[in-house]
Amino acid sequence: MDREILTYENHQLRASDTSACTLHLALGPDGLSSAVVHPSGAIWRLESRQFLQENGAEAGMQLRLSEMQGENLPFQQVKVTLCYPYASLVPRRLYDPSALADYFKLLLPQPNGSLQYAAEELPLFDAFLLYAMPQNSIAATRYFPQADVAHLGTRLLAYWEKQISADAEYSVMLNVRHKNAQIAVFERKHLLFYNSAVFHYTNDLLYFVMLAYEQFKISPADAPLQISGNLLRDSDIYKALQRYLGRLQFSELPALFKLPEEAGNLPPHCWIDLLA
Repeated sequence: MDREILTYENHQLRASDTSACTLHLALGPDGLSSAVVHPSGAIWRLESRQFLQENGAEAGMQLRLSEMQGENLPFQQVKVTLCYPYASLVPRRLYDPSALADYFKLLLPQPNGSLQYAAEELPLFDAFLLYAMPQNSIAATRYFPQADVAHLGTRLLAYWEKQISADAEYSVMLNVRHKNAQIAVFERKHLLFYNSAVFHYTNDLLYFVMLAYEQFKISPADAPLQISGNLLRDSDIYKALQRYLGRLQFSELPALFKLPEEAGNLPPHCWIDLLA
């Protein structure tokens, strides 16, 4: 079972017009979102679905990807973002490609043969982003063989680095996608800290965020938390963060993208993890 949070399609979405467009997909155990973006930045299709039962996520993704494939729409590019929560950043000097599972012993204390592991190089940070996902995870390339596939952490870190203000000594970033939080701390353009965390309660997320500030002795007054993802101003999580941190800032969607009016109930920052 899944819940549609938003579905929008422009009347201009025709097979004859999509060959210049980019299809963006964000896939994970708790949801699927997609966008069809014209080179002008106009968004011709936008959807967000939340999977209410984790054990039905793979079936839900398979069904929706199969439907998209059946539309036979040609795209200039397909960008897939994998939103699986278990991820870790490893400096290049400590990276061993033959021992990926070993890096997850703290995140996953019990040996788990049902997981597969992957790594992505991040030259900008002289590091590798490692992540784990179920063995039975749907391979997006099965439906879109030429897709550019990357983990959410890879996409966000590159996006955040570009968004940092030149005069900001420290920047603290948070992306929330359902119950998965991505947190990063930068000093100028230098990445100090990255964490991908699963949370179930507001206090859990508050702990992870406060830990990032305290670990590097950063004052929230000097570095307001910059937020993206499906976190709204009237949510309990936002109110709790504001109570402890004071001023919060929503991250800005890259200027290229032009959201349709129909997306008004989900502000631009809600789509950064899909479009970054």
